[in-house]
Amino acid sequence: MDQTGDEPDNAYSGASLRAVLRALRTGSDPALRDLADDLLAGRLHLRDVATSNAVLPSLRAAIESYGQWRKQLSSSEYAELVERSRIPLDPSDTETDAGDRDA
Repeated sequence: MDQTGDEPDNAYSGASLRAVLRALRTGSDPALRDLADDLLAGRLHLRDVATSNAVLPSLRAAIESYGQWRKQLSSSEYAELVERSRIPLDPSDTETDAGDRDA
């Protein structure tokens, strides 16, 4: 099992999660940046996030903001955006990110 909580047969999902966490740690919310750093560095497990109230306000705000943004897009605009935003992910990505903030 790796630091993101993935079993070996879920390596692609682990690479996807790491890519999202790397993007999240460059965001404007300090709580979410710290959360991403802690997850990437292995100081926190993904299961810990589900049982912690510390980041819930930030997560709720981010989800609400996304929902408002998403409602403004037509189905075709959203589909085009999803297609354009796909990034190739290497399922063998095992890079660690401890102390490697992109900010």
